[in-house]
Amino acid sequence: MTTDLPHPPLEHPTYLALQVLALRLEDDVADLLKQGGLSVTQFNVLRILRGAGERALTCGDIAAQLLNKDPDVTRLLDRMDKLGLVERFRSEHDRRVLLTPPDPSGPRHRGPLRRAHSGAAPPAVPDPPTGAARPVAQALLREVLAVDAV
Repeated sequence: MTTDLPHPPLEHPTYLALQVLALRLEDDVADLLKQGGLSVTQFNVLRILRGAGERALTCGDIAAQLLNKDPDVTRLLDRMDKLGLVERFRSEHDRRVLLTPPDPSGPRHRGPLRRAHSGAAPPAVPDPPTGAARPVAQALLREVLAVDAV
């Protein structure tokens, strides 16, 4: 008895291609950050703080925005504080709450942040599509990203 397996739907190879690209990008970014003494998660925290404007964030605020989830953000922030990457202080309204203000100008991480935000694409990033393929690729990416928002 032979069973002919159907061809996988188009979504399967597309999903795999996106996963491979994402993993390559993550590896390249991790290598870039490692040169500056940062982990991807530490950089993610600094990115969140940078986007907070003037507002100091709680541990919960930061945990909710992390792209790569960390089970113990409190310890992560404690380690970052010891390394001089962030500063923390107690809330005036509730002494149990530690707040982390945005401070992207710290000398310890200024270089790694600047290099990582330089706009230079890591090696895994292919050249973007051109011509008629560009709007199609952009529409597909918007559609893929919108799936998560539903």
